[in-house]
Amino acid sequence: MIRPCRAPGCTASTTRYGLFCPTHKSNLRRHGHPEQSAVTKAELKPFVALVRARIEKNAENATWTHCEARWLTAADHARGIVAQAQRGLPGNRHERIAAQQVAALADTLSPRDLIETAFAVFLLQDHDPRRFRSDDAFRAQLVRRLRGLSEGNIAEWTGSSVGRLKRVQRDIPPKSVAIIGQWIAEAVGGVGVHLARLEERDRKEREARAGDLAAAMKELQ
Repeated sequence: MIRPCRAPGCTASTTRYGLFCPTHKSNLRRHGHPEQSAVTKAELKPFVALVRARIEKNAENATWTHCEARWLTAADHARGIVAQAQRGLPGNRHERIAAQQVAALADTLSPRDLIETAFAVFLLQDHDPRRFRSDDAFRAQLVRRLRGLSEGNIAEWTGSSVGRLKRVQRDIPPKSVAIIGQWIAEAVGGVGVHLARLEERDRKEREARAGDLAAAMKELQ
């Protein structure tokens, strides 16, 4: 039965057996929520810079080594699942796909690049909570940005209309995305939240200093 799309403000019709129109159904599958849009590399860039500055400021702190080790532990867990599948042992399909993705990221990217990007997504969430429509959407974008670091996850083709090269991230099943998101959150999520709180503290201190300066200037004669 064809019905109006359930996404707020959408006047399109649903797919035959769905609750959303094709566009919002695609958003739900790819981004974790019907109204969620993709977080771009350019959008995340200033938050990556903040993370790198924080790491440089605390270069001798063991937090970064611990986070890298926790990521590598998650990668080893993923490799174990892949190895079991290769031996023909039964397992969950979505977990196997998630494991293949994590193992591939670990094989092609440095742990530091991965944790910097993960922390940046947490900073973006703290800076603009409304940017993510739900917890599922946040984790979907977290996974999407990490997978976007690897060229192996990017497909390219030339658009027929203008002849311009187009790039798009290859999709994996939403259940696999959820599993990867859970692994990442368990590995580095606590530190990501803490870094976001530190950035918020520093922002408030800067605002307080600016307020003190403005007050002092008013007293000038």
